Amino acid sequence: MKGNVGQVFLILKLFDDNLGEVTLPLSLGTSFAVDENGYMITSKHIIDVYHRAEKDPNIIEGELYICFGPNSVDRKLAKIIHECPYADIALIKINKHFSSPLRNIIDRPEYGMEVYTCGFPEASLQLSKSLDWKALINNYSIEIKKYRAKGEFDYFCLFPKTGYNFSITKGIVSSIKKIDNIQWIQTDAIMGPGNSGGPLFTKDYYVLGVNTLKHSEADNANMAILLSDVAKELSPWVKMK
Repeated sequence: MKGNVGQVFLILKLFDDNLGEVTLPLSLGTSFAVDENGYMITSKHIIDVYHRAEKDPNIIEGELYICFGPNSVDRKLAKIIHECPYADIALIKINKHFSSPLRNIIDRPEYGMEVYTCGFPEASLQLSKSLDWKALINNYSIEIKKYRAKGEFDYFCLFPKTGYNFSITKGIVSSIKKIDNIQWIQTDAIMGPGNSGGPLFTKDYYVLGVNTLKHSEADNANMAILLSDVAKELSPWVKMK
């Protein structure tokens, strides 16, 4: 499972009067492979943060990366392939082969069904999502100076080591709701903000949904969008069954 799930990063290049050009790694959530050829699913609200960075005149450049560990070889540049117009789901692609992608889906979840969720729950920071570039630089300025002084600066060192902690939690399907013509699965499996974009799956690795944490009509609930509802939307690129 872990080899099919990656941490979504937005890599920002900024210019600061005191520090000059600065590169910051901002972790936004989770993604998972659904095809051998590098296609992965994530949440569209994660992609929206990237789009906001593209339009920000204070940001020199923004790129999306999927990371499978803290080392440079574990980082893969991501290309946005498709954003679902009616659900919080997006399809991205990286240059990586997956031997056992999560392409098997369940279209009829049942109440009480045992489910699991996985991802990087500590990864998503409110500061990252705000894209307040001055606050971002202020937050990392001491670390940036420290690594530059050592002459061994790798911008990913700025991100807390705990952010790479992959976790799996267990729960049950507690409710199934249809909102905005999309089926939502509510579960008591524990999630954090960084679980957004990750899979909700069974012990046999069949995927039920894509984690979004909550819907506006379901506050304080762990929610996932039923993946079978959008499988047809993604069918030009990936075939799920």
